[in-house]
Amino acid sequence: MTARTTPLWVLLGIVVAGGLGLSLALPSQAATDVERLGRSIYERGDWPSGQPIRATYGVDTPVEGRAAACVNCHRPSGLGSVEGQSIVPPITGRALFGGGAPVIVRADRLQSRGVAKTHEPYSLDEFSRILADGRTPDGQNISALMPRYSFTQTETEALAAYLQTLSTDLSPGVDDTVIHLATVITPGNTESRKTAFLLTLKALVAQLNVTSRPTLRQKASPFDRRYGSHRQWELAIWSLNGPSNTWAEQLRHFQAKQPVFAVVSGLGDTEWQPVQDFCDAEQVPCWFPSLNAAPLNAADSRYAFYFSAGIGTESSVLAQRFAAMGGKVVQVVGATSAAAEGAKRLRAGLNASDRLVEFKITAAGLMTDLASLRESDAIVFWLTPAELQSLRFTAKLRASSYLSSTLGMTETVDLPQALGATSLIQLEETPDLRANNLERLQTWLSASNIPVVDLRMQSEVRFAVRYLASSVRSMLSNLYTPYLVERGETMIGSFEAMAVNDEVMALQMGPVNKRPLSDTLLSADSLGRIERAREHLDDMRARGGTTVYPRLSLGVGQRFASKGAYVEPLRPNVNGAISPEWVVAELVH
Repeated sequence: MTARTTPLWVLLGIVVAGGLGLSLALPSQAATDVERLGRSIYERGDWPSGQPIRATYGVDTPVEGRAAACVNCHRPSGLGSVEGQSIVPPITGRALFGGGAPVIVRADRLQSRGVAKTHEPYSLDEFSRILADGRTPDGQNISALMPRYSFTQTETEALAAYLQTLSTDLSPGVDDTVIHLATVITPGNTESRKTAFLLTLKALVAQLNVTSRPTLRQKASPFDRRYGSHRQWELAIWSLNGPSNTWAEQLRHFQAKQPVFAVVSGLGDTEWQPVQDFCDAEQVPCWFPSLNAAPLNAADSRYAFYFSAGIGTESSVLAQRFAAMGGKVVQVVGATSAAAEGAKRLRAGLNASDRLVEFKITAAGLMTDLASLRESDAIVFWLTPAELQSLRFTAKLRASSYLSSTLGMTETVDLPQALGATSLIQLEETPDLRANNLERLQTWLSASNIPVVDLRMQSEVRFAVRYLASSVRSMLSNLYTPYLVERGETMIGSFEAMAVNDEVMALQMGPVNKRPLSDTLLSADSLGRIERAREHLDDMRARGGTTVYPRLSLGVGQRFASKGAYVEPLRPNVNGAISPEWVVAELVH
C-alpha cells in the first residue's frame, strides 16, 4: 500500500464503530493531522500541501480547489443552506452518521416552510459511495448540484472525522432555558445617548421575553416545543473604559465571567476594532452595532455584521466622485473623531494626492483660501451643523460643497448663504420613505415612554433585536454561533419584507382604515380623511424596510447591509439637477 491509499485507521488508529458513528481514539498529534486534512478538504478544497482537490460537477464539468469545497453549500456550520429552490441538507457528523438526537433544520421561509428530512445513519462505506457517485443507500440520486469526488479511503475518513467536529455542543451562552447576550458600550458617548440606547434596547428585550415565557411555550406545537429555540434572553451591559488598547482584556474578562451567545447591537463612535477582534476570536456574533464608522477590515470579519461602513462609506463615495475631477479637493475638518476619521479615509482614497488640501475648522486664513477656489474644485465640510454655522465666510464660494450625514447634517440643515452648489452625502433613505419606515418605531417609542434622541440609532437597535430574535427562532434547536452567522447572511431580505407586511397589517386593523358601512353617512371632511389614510397605507406598502436605511441586503460573506449612499443636492448645481443619486463605491481601506 502507498501512503496515499493506506486506510487512515491503519495509519492513525481510527476506530469506525458499527458503521453508525465514528469514534476517534487517536494520539493528539494524529488527531491534529486528521482534522487538518479533513478541514482542508471541507473549507478550502485542497490538501494541506496546498494542492487543490478535484471533482466533477453535473455531467462532466471538472471543478477544483475552492470551487469544489464542501463549505460553499453546506456552510461552516455543516448545517446546509438554501440555493434557489434547492435545499442543501446538513452534513454534520451527527446528521450523517447518527450518535445523538436527529439534526433538524428549517428551510428558508420564502422558499419553503418545510423542514429538512432526516435519514437513517450512514456507514462510512455508504458515505464514500455518496461522495463518489451521488447515490444514497436506498438508491436515490442526490442533487446534481453536489460534486462527485474520487477520494481515497484515507481522505474520506479524514473528511468524516472533521464533520464529527461540526455543530456538536451548543455554543457558550446557551442552556436549556436561557440565551445569554451582551451589548457593548464604548467610552465617549453622551449620557443622553447612552440612556436612550439602553431604554430602547431593554424595552425590546423585555417584550421578547414575554413571548418566551414557559406558560406561553406550552401553547406551541409539539414540534416547536421539542426543536424550538424558545428561551429567555438575559442581557448583560458591557461598558468599556479607558483607552482602546485595554478593551480586549475587559471583553475577555466579561466573557469569562458569563459567556454570551452574541453581542446584540452596541453603541460606539469610530473605534470598534477591539470589539470586532474579540468577536472573531471568541466566535461570538457581533450583531449590528450603532457606529459612526466600522473598522477598516470589517468586510473580512467572520462574525461581525454592520448596517454600513458609516463615514467610511461617505469617504468612499466622495473618493470615487472626485477621481474623475481635475480640480482641487479641500477638506475642512471639525473637532469630532468621526470628522477626523472621514478625512483620513478620504485622504487614503485619493492617495494623498497633491490635489488635496486640508484645514482644521479653526485654521487661520481658511475663509480666504475657500473663497479663492474655482468652480472645478470641491470642498468637503467634515463638520457638525453647529460647526458649519460657526464659520464666517468672507465671500460667496464658487466650489461645490459636500456635507456628511454621519456628522448630523440633514436635508433641513440651515445652509450659510455663502455656499453655492451643495450636496449631502446621505446614508439614510430619502425623506418621504424614511418617514414612513420610522412611523411604527416612533409610535412604539411614544407608547413605551422612551424619548426620541437619535432616530437612526434607535431604529438600528430595534432592527438588531428583532432580526436577532427572528434568526434565532429559525435556528430551531441548532444554537451554534456559526449557524447564526449563516442565518444572518441569508434571512435579512425576507425578514424586512415580512416586517413591512406586519406593519401594514397593523395599520389596516386600525379604525381609521376600516371601510365605513355607508359613505353617504359621512361628511366630506371625514371622507377626505379616510381617503388620505388609504393613500398613506399604499405609501407604507411601497417601503423597502423598517430602518433609516434603504433596502437592506446581505449575501454569503457580506458584512454591510447597506452598501452605498445618496449624493443629495441641497442646492442645485449649474444644471439645476436636484434628484438624489444612489452611489455604491468600493470601500477605502
